[in-house]
Amino acid sequence: MSRLVKVCAAQLGPSSDTIQGNVERMRGMIDRAADQGAQILAFPELALTPYFPIKNQRGYEQYFEPLDSPHLGAVLEKAKQRGVAAVVPFGERDGIRLYNSSVITHVDGTILGRYRKIHIPGAFPLPNQGALVFEKMYFTPGDLGHPVFDVGPAKVGVQICYERNFPEGYRILALGGAEVVFTPTNLMKIGAVWHSGTWELVLQARAYENNLWVVGINKAGREWDLDYVGDSLVARPTDGSVVARAEAAGDDVLVVEIDLDEIAEARRRLPFMRDRQPHTYGPLLK
Repeated sequence: MSRLVKVCAAQLGPSSDTIQGNVERMRGMIDRAADQGAQILAFPELALTPYFPIKNQRGYEQYFEPLDSPHLGAVLEKAKQRGVAAVVPFGERDGIRLYNSSVITHVDGTILGRYRKIHIPGAFPLPNQGALVFEKMYFTPGDLGHPVFDVGPAKVGVQICYERNFPEGYRILALGGAEVVFTPTNLMKIGAVWHSGTWELVLQARAYENNLWVVGINKAGREWDLDYVGDSLVARPTDGSVVARAEAAGDDVLVVEIDLDEIAEARRRLPFMRDRQPHTYGPLLK
């Protein structure tokens, strides 16, 4: 018998003027996804706010929320009401530390935990331009490792945005039993450097090389004078192919039925996990 699960990439368009505006949009998208039978849903990186780390400025406190934030709580409560497991990314304030985080809930609404982004970018994508991403000025590297969460319909992990370029996190999640890895992202279009081609290529590789499902959830449309890629997608474990993608230039609810039994089939075809030789990997730790 196939293990069929409906996952949702809840792609967001440009941020509303207020966090409350984003919250209302997100609650509406949960309703739309649940009406289509979604069982697990994820939003893009820093979903409650604009992608503010493109600016190096004071006043950043407004973009961070504690775990018990009423804004975050309103989104999680809607997911609980609709019986949908959720991955909700947000700027997390924990004492004096600030993290680029995602909170993960079970289908019954229980908060299972958080994932905090470990790889923090600071990028210079074009030769005639200074830094475009200032995340290193805002975020503390994550300190919660690479947890796998049993959300009910599936075991899931999270890797956030820039981390799609680091295969180690996905491999650790696969070894930990993850069946679906959600990758919330804010990827803007920057010439030949950042675009949908590289976005798809990397996520397809992560799915293929780890024999698991990968769901990429991106922002779309124009925000703060930058155009975001959109193209939220689902990649399969057997060959990394994209089985569905969002084509909207704004809010979109991409609900896709996936078969978790494809993971076992993928590992029969190409048993990468069996054939690993970790005793030779010591140089990776140097």
